[in-house]
Amino acid sequence: MINVFIVDDESLVRKGLRQVIPWRQYDMHIVGEAANGDKALQALENLDVHLLFTDITMPGMSGLELMANVNERFPGIEMVVLTCHQDFYYIQEAMRIGAIDYIVKTQLDDLNIDELMTRIAKRVTGPANQTFSNAMKENDPGIKWGSLSWVEDDGAFQRRLKELVRINASERERCLIQALRDWSERLPAYSLWFYGYKDHMHLEEIKAWFETLRMDLKQWLRKPGYSEDVLQAIIRAVDMMNEWPISELSQSGIIREINISKSYFSKSFKEIVRESFVGYMQNLSIRQARKLLQETNHPIYWIAESCGFQDERYFSKVFREKTGQLPSEFRLNRHE
Repeated sequence: MINVFIVDDESLVRKGLRQVIPWRQYDMHIVGEAANGDKALQALENLDVHLLFTDITMPGMSGLELMANVNERFPGIEMVVLTCHQDFYYIQEAMRIGAIDYIVKTQLDDLNIDELMTRIAKRVTGPANQTFSNAMKENDPGIKWGSLSWVEDDGAFQRRLKELVRINASERERCLIQALRDWSERLPAYSLWFYGYKDHMHLEEIKAWFETLRMDLKQWLRKPGYSEDVLQAIIRAVDMMNEWPISELSQSGIIREINISKSYFSKSFKEIVRESFVGYMQNLSIRQARKLLQETNHPIYWIAESCGFQDERYFSKVFREKTGQLPSEFRLNRHE
């Protein structure tokens, strides 16, 4: 059962939400409500709440301020914002803080309640909020922890902090170490991924370490002087390159997705990632080839094609340059 708390300074709105939405149909139960942010925070101290619905504009503490406080004091609570108008500035700010959805109160009667509440319920209990190991599985529809979106996206960062709270200490440590390996592969020139990380850290220590890592990585990425929009586009490109099948990757396809010209993409990618696009793609292909050589018995020509090489001899040449061995030699030595 998902425990729900509602915050709105208008009693009619709170009553309307209770009556209009068939909460039990979505395995939800309202455990409390408040007319302002201060009273809400007091109530949350004594209640087990999983999902908070809050108005954005309220007298005294605003909904955005309340959300920031909830993130700090009750990081396991998910949030949905209520607004009178489609004020996209406030909605965007709410999403940055960590809101999983929003409701325009003046349109409540016209909304597809089932679609809205099903979506919200899935975001609270579905794949995106399962353990790191589930989130990192290939083709998992939830948040991929290998993704670097949390570096520039405040909402993504807050969701990851919440995920840290939901799992036990041993699972948290195991999966965070795997995430570190994934991040290291995505930005190999950034060499401080494990700096300061220690085994058996408490949750608060891990959260502080994660925040420091994010700050350091932001500074590293911003050093070349590009705008935030360009940084986000390059991070998205890096994620795409590591998540899409290699056989489907092309520079033209990537720049079409992130809407940057070819010449500007090549320049900004090299300066931000500290590696040329061609070199990055080669390393990505060789890493995938190593995995296939280790884990399968597919013929080398098949592996070459799967990793984006049309010519097996050229693949073998590049593989030897990168690893010091021919693919056939690497396969023979895989169990040693």
